[in-house]
Amino acid sequence: MLKVSGVPPRLKLTTKITDEQNELLSEPFSAGDVKATLFEMHPDKSPGPDVQYQVARDEKEIGPIIPGRGLRQGDLLSPYLFILCAEGLSALIRKHELAGLLHGVKVARGAPVVSHLFLADDCFMFFKANQSEACLIKHILAAYGQGSGQLWGNNCNGGGGIRWMRWKFLCEPKTHRGIGFKILHDFNVAMLGKQVWKLLLNLKSLVGQIFKAHYFPHTSIAEAGLGYNPSFVWRSLMAAKHVVVRGSRIQIGSGQNCSIGSAPWLPNANNGFISTSLPEQITTAPVSSLMAHGQRRWDYDVVADLFNTRDKSLIL
Repeated sequence: MLKVSGVPPRLKLTTKITDEQNELLSEPFSAGDVKATLFEMHPDKSPGPDVQYQVARDEKEIGPIIPGRGLRQGDLLSPYLFILCAEGLSALIRKHELAGLLHGVKVARGAPVVSHLFLADDCFMFFKANQSEACLIKHILAAYGQGSGQLWGNNCNGGGGIRWMRWKFLCEPKTHRGIGFKILHDFNVAMLGKQVWKLLLNLKSLVGQIFKAHYFPHTSIAEAGLGYNPSFVWRSLMAAKHVVVRGSRIQIGSGQNCSIGSAPWLPNANNGFISTSLPEQITTAPVSSLMAHGQRRWDYDVVADLFNTRDKSLIL
C-alpha cells in the first residue's frame, strides 16, 4: 500500500443500509405514495404520529425530535400538497366551464380557451365581467377554501380577520408605517426615466445615435417631441421624459447648446423653466444670445428688457 506523507489514512465506514433498502429508497415517488402519505396526515399536523427526526452530534444521536407544527415552506412534501390542492380548484373551475356557466378567454381566433393559470405562488382566473360569473367564481373559491382550509379570516365568528388599508398607505415606506409596496406606474416611469437620462449623458452609444438621428437630430432629448409615427419605445420614453427634465438642471457653459424656452436652465429647485411669455423666435434661441458678445457674462440690458422679475433675479 502506497503511503503519502501528510495525507490521513482513508476512513472505514460501517454500512447501515442494506442493498435492498438502498434500492427501495432510490425509487422515484409515485402518485399513490404521495396520496397515501398525505391522507395519513392529521389536520394541521405532520404526516403521522410516528414521524420523528434525530440529530447527530459528537458521534451521538440526539432525539427523537417529533415535529408538531405541520408542513412548512421548503418541506419536501409541500410541493405535492400544493399540487393536490390546486388540482381540486382546477377541477371545480373545469366543471362549471364544461357546463357553460364560465367562459374563459382566447388570445386569437382558433386558440384554446384559457379559464385559469396556476403559477408557483399565484393563480389567474379569466371569466366574463358580469355579475353571474363573478358570483360563481366567488362560490367556487368559498367551496375550495372550505375544503382545503385555505380561507381568508374575517371578523365574523370570533376570527381575527384581515385589517384592510388603502393602497396608498400600503405603498408608504416601512419607516412611515407602510408596507413598502411599489406603485407599478411610478416604478415603470422611474425605469424609463433611467433610459432617458442615459440618452442625455451618452449619445455616443448605438441606441443614442439611432434615436438622435430619427427623433431629435438638431436638439437634445430634453427638447425632443413625440414626432411623426413614433415607435412604442419612443412613446414610452416620452411618457417619462417630463420627470427627468423637471428634476434635472443644465449647466449653461457657453450657452450654445441650450435654448431659452425649452430647457430647465434656471437655478431653481422647483421649476427651472422661464415663466416669462416670449415670442417663439426668442424661446428657440440659444442661451448664449443673452450674453455679452465675446464675454462670459450676461448682457444685463437684454435680460432686464426681456424677463419678468422672477426670471431676471434667477438669471442675474
